Amino acid sequence: MAQRLTDELIEQIVEEYKRGVSIRTLYKKTGLPIYLIYYALGRAGIKPRSIRRMSTRNVTRVRPLGGGMSCRTVIPSSIIKQLDLDLSGELMAEWEILDKEKKLLKVRLFKPGQR
Repeated sequence: MAQRLTDELIEQIVEEYKRGVSIRTLYKKTGLPIYLIYYALGRAGIKPRSIRRMSTRNVTRVRPLGGGMSCRTVIPSSIIKQLDLDLSGELMAEWEILDKEKKLLKVRLFKPGQR
């Protein structure tokens, strides 16, 4: 259910956003339209984070597929260029867990049949 945009709610939105909560998560949590989330941040003098800022830190989103047991992610073009990947045709990924506690993975990309 949608809430009314009160000073207390603006303060809550600002605090959570400063802690790293995304605008989409705030939208889902508060039920407010996204434009009101932006309005609340602007009223508090906060400039929203940009997607571009994330990509400069080699960070991508991992999104659940279907029932949530599988995920997909995107390899940033800067990484593709650094690795000199040949993107003609299909690529496969082999994953290895390096540190479960730190959620650290090793990924090896290869063409099918070239394992």
